[in-house]
Amino acid sequence: MNESNPFSEGSPKNSAPNPEISDSAKKIPTAQNDFTLPSDPKVTDSAEHPLPPETQKEPMAQDPISLASLVAAQRLSYEEMRDTRRCASHSSFLVLISICLMNLLILGLTFLCRSNPALHSSNSSFFYLKPIIYYSISCFSYCVAIGFPALLYQLHTHEPLEKVVRFDSPKSHGLSRSAVVCMFFAGMALTLLANYPTSFVTQILQMFGISHVSPDDMPLTSDAATQIFYMLYGTLIPPLVEELLFRGVILNILRRHGDSFAIIMSAFVFGLYHGNIPQFVFAFLMGLIAGYLYIRTGSILISILIHMFNNGFSCLSVLIEQWYGNTAFENFQSTYFLVFLLLGAVGLGFLIKNRKKYLPLQKSKTLHAPLSVRMTCGIGNLGTIFLILNFIVLCAVTNIL
Repeated sequence: MNESNPFSEGSPKNSAPNPEISDSAKKIPTAQNDFTLPSDPKVTDSAEHPLPPETQKEPMAQDPISLASLVAAQRLSYEEMRDTRRCASHSSFLVLISICLMNLLILGLTFLCRSNPALHSSNSSFFYLKPIIYYSISCFSYCVAIGFPALLYQLHTHEPLEKVVRFDSPKSHGLSRSAVVCMFFAGMALTLLANYPTSFVTQILQMFGISHVSPDDMPLTSDAATQIFYMLYGTLIPPLVEELLFRGVILNILRRHGDSFAIIMSAFVFGLYHGNIPQFVFAFLMGLIAGYLYIRTGSILISILIHMFNNGFSCLSVLIEQWYGNTAFENFQSTYFLVFLLLGAVGLGFLIKNRKKYLPLQKSKTLHAPLSVRMTCGIGNLGTIFLILNFIVLCAVTNIL
């Protein structure tokens, strides 16, 4: 039998090179030499069974996620949360300064004026002062008390006034004039709709026996001069000075931690500032609307106008009821609501149709903490806690009185 040995060197079956055999194996001709001692430095296990290139691991030094990067991220998040608490606390303390200063000015000026018999009045609603004197004191105290914290902020930060009170053009924010008009009417409609949850909360409070939750701090007589000061104090001054403080100063302080956080937190502080539960609900909802529109348009003018229209509607309704009776009052309110709700529906429809172009806010790329954590830091600080306690005390005192 002339069978060829498959293990012989001259076998034709072994004449073609086997790609599965490595170079180190080709150097060993016989099976007796296939065994290599561990002391042989030329042949290793990795040489006999090389790993495919795709399964080989990269060195640990090239891993993009390292312990140092995680520690740095945690440190940045901690510093961000600490700065959020600090900014929110400063904002709340500015509001507390405004509240305290306003009360001190009103009490001090009222005491001084009552020392003059020529300024006395028999009406207790005006603190026994003449109505014009009462409203003059109120207007002056309001302007000084809210303007002083804004001045403190400007002196501390040395920021130019145009950065605090912004009147940017719509084109600089990618908005057309028609879009800004639609935003105004949509904001007006949403502000009017905010009266319904406010009324709902008021009814719930009354069910639990909590009355006098919305004190009448704006008395009125039939005198023409008193009515002019009444409209001035209710319609013109609060929108100007409150928007300067809450949308101008406070929102700009908080905006470094995100636009959404600044809008919600400034609206929350704005609600606490009003000192009673129903007005807190309405002021919070209105603050959300005004804050969003201010950031989106880059101009404080639209929030001032919405605030002014809202206050003017309330004051004018009271005057119409006094002048023409309850029927005219109800007709005026119904017409006002119907007109602005229709215009607001048109404006909302236009904005929703072009929502990708006109509605989104610019997202910050430098924030690490989520919004829920930032809101927790915004509320859980010394200044905001004191402001909440002040709100609770005012609500209790209002209900007792």
